Amino acid sequence: MDEFVPVAELTETERAVRAAFGAGERCNLATRSDRKVRAAVLSGLLAGAYPVGGGLGPALRLDHAMITGRLDLEGRTVDPVVSLRWCTFDQTPRLTMARLVGLSLRGCHVPGLRARNLRVASDLVLEPGFTSTGTVDLTDGTVEGTLRLSGAVLRRPGGEALLAARLRVSGSITAVALRAEGEVRLRGANVGGSIYLSGAELRHPDGHALESAGLVVAGNLMCDARGGRFHAAGRVVLSGARIGGDAVLSGARLDSPVPTARCWSCRTARWTTRSCSTPRGCGWTVT
Repeated sequence: MDEFVPVAELTETERAVRAAFGAGERCNLATRSDRKVRAAVLSGLLAGAYPVGGGLGPALRLDHAMITGRLDLEGRTVDPVVSLRWCTFDQTPRLTMARLVGLSLRGCHVPGLRARNLRVASDLVLEPGFTSTGTVDLTDGTVEGTLRLSGAVLRRPGGEALLAARLRVSGSITAVALRAEGEVRLRGANVGGSIYLSGAELRHPDGHALESAGLVVAGNLMCDARGGRFHAAGRVVLSGARIGGDAVLSGARLDSPVPTARCWSCRTARWTTRSCSTPRGCGWTVT
């Protein structure tokens, strides 16, 4: 974990964040010339490392910050609410095994999110405008509210955009108009409400666009055209899934690749019918 920054070394901007945190107020850095806040300062605030003034209760409510370094809350229990809006991170936040009252990253830009075994006692908000250029890993996590992904953009082309195997959500997963480049994995997840993927676009043309084997949903699975057409470019896997309500795919567009040939030179199945398109580029022609 990062070491906390001594109080005497806090910048003017970081002192403003500290004051707002103690009062439970929102701190908007949009008009400041210096919007940089070290992640170690935020970790220190949430860990109670800095004395703060009295208020209704401390809370980290921060807008338009440029967060430098790694926000590391691994294994910590965090009592204050964390609500960050339109902030940018230069390193992947680490929330593995953390326990939070509430977490909102609305409109934030991150290079990924490491949050295996994360537990959130209310909603986990990653909408709208939340953008990740790496894997968002919520494997084995627990959300005791709703997982909100509507309007989020998850980019990991050729890899895993969202890992949420065995995720437990007491409420619903709302992912209307979600944009994902890379696999969305909900294998073995358990959702107490419904899953809303209307208008979502999931792209992983060489593999699973939506991998939901063993998924359990108490309510409905909505992959229809309300709010825009649901589009999956890649395989949609629902083997062994249990949907308590309806599974609705009316108006959906499903583009699933079908391996039609195998290259006898490099033994790799591809989704071309005439020639090998592996990165090795062996040049073997399939007839």
